[in-house]
Amino acid sequence: MSWYGLLLLLCVASNALAAAELRDIRGPLALAGTPPFIVSGGMLLLLGGLFLLQRRLRLRRRRHDAAAPPPPAAPRADAGDLLARLFADYQQGNCPGDQLVIRLDAIVRGGLAASRGIPAQRRTSAELREAATTCLNEAARVRLDELLLLCDRVKFAGHQPSQGEVEAALRGAASLLAGLPEGRGA
Repeated sequence: MSWYGLLLLLCVASNALAAAELRDIRGPLALAGTPPFIVSGGMLLLLGGLFLLQRRLRLRRRRHDAAAPPPPAAPRADAGDLLARLFADYQQGNCPGDQLVIRLDAIVRGGLAASRGIPAQRRTSAELREAATTCLNEAARVRLDELLLLCDRVKFAGHQPSQGEVEAALRGAASLLAGLPEGRGA
């Protein structure tokens, strides 16, 4: 047996002896009201219930916020300006080619989402190609395929695009966005 166990045994034995001696002296006490442990327990149950209710209301509010429709996308007239600024940044050396292609992918996906109602940001490139077959003409699908292939190579294979590839991707994206009609699902 360790010292700690022996010390614990001694404390328990002395407490039991002291309690037996005090019990004879003190006698039973009459309580004048509700026992304190019942009041404390009731307060803890009440606080716990309020906490759970508040948590449930917060989750319900978050679900409601998540189900709200996204804000309307900016008009595509700004997409041409955005592409021009992106190309100017690339020429000045402020934006490397791989970063430009990734931003270009986001712009094109946003344009498809705004004009066709396709949740393009949440789809893989293969799913986006499949969804675009029904809503784009053949020339636009070819441009979209070329752009998505380049974007996938840059994102997943670490490809560093050449200046010619970047310029071709910018021209393809500009013509693709210009060919998309205004409005959702048009």
